[in-house]
Amino acid sequence: MNFEPDIIVTEEDSSRWRLIVEAKLDFDDRKQAELVLKRYMLGMGAPLGLIISPSRLAIYRDRFTDYSENSVELVGDFDIPANQFGARRSTEAHGNTKLDLSGEFAFQRDVQTWLEELASTHKIRGFSPEAREALEEHVLPTLAGGAIRAAGPRELRAS
Repeated sequence: MNFEPDIIVTEEDSSRWRLIVEAKLDFDDRKQAELVLKRYMLGMGAPLGLIISPSRLAIYRDRFTDYSENSVELVGDFDIPANQFGARRSTEAHGNTKLDLSGEFAFQRDVQTWLEELASTHKIRGFSPEAREALEEHVLPTLAGGAIRAAGPRELRAS
C-alpha cells in the first residue's frame, strides 16, 4: 500500500520530521492504516504519528527501541468532540453515503487549522481528561517551534 501523509510537522528551518498525520473522513481498514503509518514513521524518523477521523484520534509514539513497527506504540485512541471538524459527506441519488473528495480535503484543512491553533494557543477544548493529557504530553511539545503544513497539494491527491 502506497502511503502519503496528509499533514506533516517538521522542525523550523530543518527537514527533520516531528509529526506525521493521516486525516481521513473514513478508514476502510484502521489496522492497515496503523501499520502503514508506523512503517512511514520509522522510514522518516518521525517520533510521533496521528490517525484522525471526525470521530477518533489515535496517537502513536516511536520509542526508538528497535527498527521495527514494534517500536511504535499506541499512546491512546480517543473520541473527538462532536463537531470538532467540519466533516462533510455527499449522498448519492440512491441514498448511499459516499465520501466527497472535496469534503476530504476540507477535513484535512480543518485538522491542519486545529493543529495550528493548538500550537499557538495551547488550548485543548472538549476532549476527555485522558485525551487532553495525551495531547499535552505528546502533541503540544511536538508542535512547539514546528512548521505545520500539508504534505502535498490536496487538490491533486487522490485518497
